Amino acid sequence: MQRGWTLKQLLVVLAITALLAAITYPVVQIIRYRTLEARCRANLWAIAVKYSLMKEQNGGKVDTKLYRAFRDWLHTSPEADGIRMCP
Repeated sequence: MQRGWTLKQLLVVLAITALLAAITYPVVQIIRYRTLEARCRANLWAIAVKYSLMKEQNGGKVDTKLYRAFRDWLHTSPEADGIRMCP
Protein backbone atom coordinates (compact mmCIF):
# COMPACT_ATOMS: atom_id res chain seq x y z
CA MET A 1 0.00 0.00 0.00
CA GLN A 2 1.40 3.37 -1.03
CA ARG A 3 1.44 6.38 1.20
CA GLY A 4 1.72 9.95 -0.04
CA TRP A 5 1.10 11.48 -3.41
CA THR A 6 2.65 10.78 -6.74
CA LEU A 7 4.55 13.45 -8.67
CA LYS A 8 1.71 13.71 -11.17
CA GLN A 9 -0.82 14.42 -8.41
CA LEU A 10 1.41 17.06 -6.84
CA LEU A 11 1.87 18.80 -10.18
CA VAL A 12 -1.89 18.83 -10.79
CA VAL A 13 -2.53 20.35 -7.34
CA LEU A 14 0.19 22.93 -7.96
CA ALA A 15 -1.26 23.81 -11.38
CA ILE A 16 -4.77 24.22 -9.93
CA THR A 17 -3.42 26.42 -7.13
CA ALA A 18 -1.49 28.59 -9.60
CA LEU A 19 -4.57 28.90 -11.81
CA LEU A 20 -6.75 29.99 -8.89
CA ALA A 21 -4.14 32.53 -7.82
CA ALA A 22 -3.92 33.91 -11.35
CA ILE A 23 -7.69 34.26 -11.54
CA THR A 24 -8.11 35.95 -8.16
CA TYR A 25 -5.16 38.38 -8.43
CA PRO A 26 -6.92 40.89 -10.73
CA VAL A 27 -10.02 40.79 -8.55
CA VAL A 28 -7.96 41.61 -5.47
CA GLN A 29 -6.29 44.49 -7.30
CA ILE A 30 -9.67 45.92 -8.35
CA ILE A 31 -10.98 45.68 -4.79
CA ARG A 32 -7.83 47.40 -3.48
CA TYR A 33 -8.17 50.22 -6.03
CA ARG A 34 -11.85 50.72 -5.21
CA THR A 35 -11.04 50.88 -1.50
CA LEU A 36 -8.40 53.56 -2.07
CA GLU A 37 -10.80 55.45 -4.34
CA ALA A 38 -13.53 55.39 -1.68
CA ARG A 39 -11.08 56.62 0.95
CA CYS A 40 -9.99 59.46 -1.34
CA ARG A 41 -13.60 60.47 -1.99
CA ALA A 42 -14.31 60.49 1.74
CA ASN A 43 -11.24 62.68 2.32
CA LEU A 44 -12.33 65.12 -0.35
CA TRP A 45 -15.81 65.22 1.17
CA ALA A 46 -14.33 65.97 4.60
CA ILE A 47 -12.30 68.83 3.11
CA ALA A 48 -15.40 70.25 1.42
CA VAL A 49 -17.43 70.05 4.64
CA LYS A 50 -14.67 71.76 6.63
CA TYR A 51 -14.44 74.54 4.01
CA SER A 52 -18.22 75.01 4.09
CA LEU A 53 -18.22 75.23 7.88
CA MET A 54 -15.38 77.74 7.89
CA LYS A 55 -17.15 79.79 5.21
CA GLU A 56 -20.36 79.74 7.26
CA GLN A 57 -18.48 80.88 10.36
CA ASN A 58 -17.03 83.72 8.29
CA GLY A 59 -20.53 84.97 7.45
CA GLY A 60 -20.62 83.37 4.01
CA LYS A 61 -17.78 85.55 2.72
CA VAL A 62 -14.76 84.16 0.94
CA ASP A 63 -11.77 86.39 1.55
CA THR A 64 -8.06 86.06 2.17
CA LYS A 65 -8.63 85.55 5.89
CA LEU A 66 -10.79 82.51 5.23
CA TYR A 67 -8.40 81.23 2.59
CA ARG A 68 -5.41 81.49 4.95
CA ALA A 69 -7.27 79.87 7.84
CA PHE A 70 -8.39 76.99 5.63
CA ARG A 71 -4.90 76.55 4.16
CA ASP A 72 -3.36 76.57 7.64
CA TRP A 73 -5.87 73.99 8.84
CA LEU A 74 -5.22 71.77 5.84
CA HIS A 75 -1.43 71.89 6.07
CA THR A 76 -0.71 72.14 9.80
CA SER A 77 -3.61 70.62 11.69
CA PRO A 78 -3.10 67.13 13.13
CA GLU A 79 -6.80 66.57 12.43
CA ALA A 80 -6.15 67.00 8.71
CA ASP A 81 -3.10 64.72 8.53
CA GLY A 82 -5.08 61.70 7.39
CA ILE A 83 -7.47 63.75 5.27
CA ARG A 84 -5.08 65.41 2.87
CA MET A 85 -3.51 62.12 1.83
CA CYS A 86 -5.14 60.90 -1.35
CA PRO A 87 -3.53 57.98 -3.15
